Amino acid sequence: MFHGSYRVIFAKCLIALVYSHYKRLISLVDEKEERIGGILYECVNCGSKITAEQLSMTPEIKCPICGYRILRKVRPPIVKHVKAR
Repeated sequence: MFHGSYRVIFAKCLIALVYSHYKRLISLVDEKEERIGGILYECVNCGSKITAEQLSMTPEIKCPICGYRILRKVRPPIVKHVKAR
């Protein structure tokens, strides 16, 4: 009688676990691409990160995931300090 509900709970937990690992893997790939020196853009709507090379392959500038047309440039993690004269 309860076996079906355990399966549903197990499936939901498994999906949540896989999704969290997927998000972590995507963030690691994004960090690696950012360190290489590629320019990254972030979709304002869904938050996915797109490289400039990926954008150049598409005919129009929009998010390949959700199709939203507003992207913002991601700042590099290294801050550049310049001495004032």
